[in-house]
Amino acid sequence: MPSDGVGMLGQLGPDATIEVDQVKEVLTSERDETILWVRNQVAISGPISGTPAERFLIEHRGLRPPWASSLRWSARYQSYPGTTPHPCLIAKVTNANG
Repeated sequence: MPSDGVGMLGQLGPDATIEVDQVKEVLTSERDETILWVRNQVAISGPISGTPAERFLIEHRGLRPPWASSLRWSARYQSYPGTTPHPCLIAKVTNANG
């Protein structure tokens, strides 16, 4: 069974159209909010040069600069609102449209 509940929508009868649309709307809204949150976290992050992220990549992964601009550093990354901030190496991944 899918964890997002969408798979269960097909098990409802024809009288459940309004409820199905409401569930889809809530799931879409939550997804949009999550995407906005993550994009904001990436936007406030910075380049990794001179940070613990750079040191980690060099000393523990054996990598050397130049670094891709998609690698970012946040000293206070929060995976969700209200969570405790943590230092984080971020790899920004996008589709062909950015």
